[in-house]
Amino acid sequence: MAHDDNLLKRLGFLYEGTIPAENLISQGKAKRFLDMIVENATDNLKVEALRVKERDFVAIAVANTLRNRLLVEAFSESSLQDGATNEELGEALVLSVQFGYHNTLGKLQGAVGAKPGVSDAAIDHIDMSDAAIGPEMVELISIAVSSVNGCKLCMKAHYDKFKKLEASEDKLREAMRVAATVVSLSRMVYDYGKI
Repeated sequence: MAHDDNLLKRLGFLYEGTIPAENLISQGKAKRFLDMIVENATDNLKVEALRVKERDFVAIAVANTLRNRLLVEAFSESSLQDGATNEELGEALVLSVQFGYHNTLGKLQGAVGAKPGVSDAAIDHIDMSDAAIGPEMVELISIAVSSVNGCKLCMKAHYDKFKKLEASEDKLREAMRVAATVVSLSRMVYDYGKI
């Protein structure tokens, strides 16, 4: 995928051509490694503890957090095919948007030693206790998005809530594997323009 020369110039680079990233990875060992990544991603998206639509809710929230519209649309379509409703899709997206704010604040609070909810800058979480996706999915998505955003404070708080629900650790492991896979796929889509 060719990169915009004007963008490179605006960033101060003198490069006058296109960057053949896709050509570089389509040869030799790099091609083999890329094929292995795609194969691993395919395997990592297979779920047993989660339903396909639940996997997709996690993937949609993570892809939205990464601002990857292509993956949001792909996983949205998949979840609709597995019986998801537009309301459920909307809730997965709302969670990812909400955590943009809360994870940033949580990282700051964690860095300065504040406790959650103590900061004057804190705002209340949206009450999603009656969410169509259910409290277990709310917590799985919250943990996954907090992980991607790097907020240990939020991850811990939502993991504790998840445990109180007596939910399956297998679901948590699958959700985290899906989140990591979506991060990898998102980089491939951005860097090379296709999967």
